[in-house]
Amino acid sequence: MAGKIVIVGAGLAGSILAAELAEKFDVTVVELSRKNGDLALPLTDVNWPAGLAPHAGSGPGGTTALWNNGLIELEEDDYANWPVGMQELLPYLSRAYPVLAGVSREAVTACYEELSTIHVSRGVPRDVIGNGLYYPLQRRNLWQSLQVSKKPIRLVVGRVRHLVIENERVSRVIVERENGITDELPADYVILSAGGLSTPLLIQETAKAWPRSSFDVAGRYYVDHPMGMVAKVKLNTRLYDIWNYRQKRMPGTLQIPMVVRDDNGLKASVFLRPASLVDHGDRRDRVQSVLVNLRNAPFKISSLMELATSKDDIRELISFKLGWQLPTDYYILRLVANEIPNPRRSIYLDETTGGIARDWHLTDHYIEALDGLLQQLVVRLGGIVVESRFFEQWGKTLHTAAHHSGTCRMSMSEADGVCDRNCGIYGVNNAYICDGSVLPITGYANTGLTIAALALRLSDHLKVRAAS
Repeated sequence: MAGKIVIVGAGLAGSILAAELAEKFDVTVVELSRKNGDLALPLTDVNWPAGLAPHAGSGPGGTTALWNNGLIELEEDDYANWPVGMQELLPYLSRAYPVLAGVSREAVTACYEELSTIHVSRGVPRDVIGNGLYYPLQRRNLWQSLQVSKKPIRLVVGRVRHLVIENERVSRVIVERENGITDELPADYVILSAGGLSTPLLIQETAKAWPRSSFDVAGRYYVDHPMGMVAKVKLNTRLYDIWNYRQKRMPGTLQIPMVVRDDNGLKASVFLRPASLVDHGDRRDRVQSVLVNLRNAPFKISSLMELATSKDDIRELISFKLGWQLPTDYYILRLVANEIPNPRRSIYLDETTGGIARDWHLTDHYIEALDGLLQQLVVRLGGIVVESRFFEQWGKTLHTAAHHSGTCRMSMSEADGVCDRNCGIYGVNNAYICDGSVLPITGYANTGLTIAALALRLSDHLKVRAAS
């Protein structure tokens, strides 16, 4: 064995890293819970409420056990502030598709090009067409699909309190076990994969005994994707049959957003959701479909009753499960926007609960900027929009997208981030971070595909390092 590796977190990245490294290293994975569900720590929203559940998970597989994990690539300009370029990450993105969804990048790309052409032929301007969002038909709990439990690893259930750093190396990982006993795990290498909310807390707690300038960045630059149902439009072109595109060669569906941007780097992507003529049952104030609840609890009576009263949820169910697209001229616009990173500390220890405090801050100025982009989109779509009606107070009902990012970001220098281009923690030569917290910019893209690519890249880096 090339040494002992302790991986903190058994979610998306932790599952991939454990599976990739088990043959070369003595791997221990620390996870908060044996069961899948909401984050097994108190989580307090100090400012803007999350409005989406679950938006952070625990248990083997993490949120891959709770969501269908849509795959979408960042745009090239999103990498402008990354220490790693798109071309360098591209081979790992290609490797990530089959791991996450059992499909090749080439198949998804071919379907995207085909679908983009159809959109343009039906009057959608090509310059507003964004990157495609691929949804696997079946959810994959990566811990299970990668058969991590069958590999020679050790799973420890407990909460990592902090790292012990000696001579610029992590020597031990301090874990509070589920029985209340504190344990010390020796390590040659440590990878923090606890997520964009928990990982910065671990760095902050470690900094109390080992302060460093880069550690002060932990919890800052937090970004998520504000999303919500913002408007209802009537179109004079047929898009209901391609909003959730399916091809036999691809075991899933593809959706294409329409994207507008401003000169400050703000982007607003809009996905169409076919809707009924009447408003009753639209559930337009709720971005989360009842279908998500049914996937997690298929026999829950309240969810079944809710589905029966929502025509649009039924329409969505028929589309995803049967591949049938019911005709309509009306669509709900679902916004997914990016955020510009802000250096204010937004993730920190909640002294009252001992858990995580999340201070998500969406200003009036930000909402006004999004409104301007949405109005711009309607203008750009031109004659295909017959009528449009924006929902009152849509800016007050935006939800988190559960893409907690940026809080231990990669950077060119220690002054601007916690990690270097290889996800190595500055100043600690055997510790790494690999989860959403390292992403400097997320654009409007779901983060799972990018995190998986970084996990595969880090596993290669560690194998090479151990062999040298």
